[in-house]
Formats: sequence, structure tokens, C-alpha cells
Amino acid sequence: MKEEILCLKHQSIVVLRNMLIFVNKTSKYNDEALIYTKKLIKANYNKATDTEIDTLLEEAKDKSSSGKTAYNGKGISVGYLYKDDYYQYQVLRFYK
Repeated sequence: MKEEILCLKHQSIVVLRNMLIFVNKTSKYNDEALIYTKKLIKANYNKATDTEIDTLLEEAKDKSSSGKTAYNGKGISVGYLYKDDYYQYQVLRFYK
């Protein structure tokens, strides 16, 4: 999904692409969901190292209880949502 939003901090319009990976906790594809999430991050910021990607994912999980996302300062933000029967990775790419 791609949409334009108003960035209040910079008072300008930015373009946001939002990609979600929804996984039922009983799914046999839990490992694949994490692999795919890492590939989504890399596809949207090809300079990201494996260490940076792992750090973003860890930060996203740590910040999930506060409703915040992990941001790498280079246009990529990663969110994590954990519910009783599913979890969700959210990869957001900001364009100017």
C-alpha cells in the first residue's frame, strides 16, 4: 500500500509504502515469515546489513508494547504487533 502523508515534523508531504506480514501463531510458516520480513527490509533498503536488520527487528519487538516502531534513520521503520492468536511484522518505507 502506498500513500501520501503529511509529516508534521518537517511540514511536508512524504510518500509512505506500508508492507505487512500477518502470521497465525498456529501456522507452520513462522520461520518463513521472519525470513520474508528480513528480505522486505533488504529490498527496501539494500544497504542494510544483516546486523542492522536484526537490530531493527529486536528494537521493533522491544517497542511493541508502547506502540512504537524501530527506525533506522534512513527511511525504514519496522513495527511488530503481537496478539493472542497472531503476530504481524510491519515494514514501512518513507520516500520524500
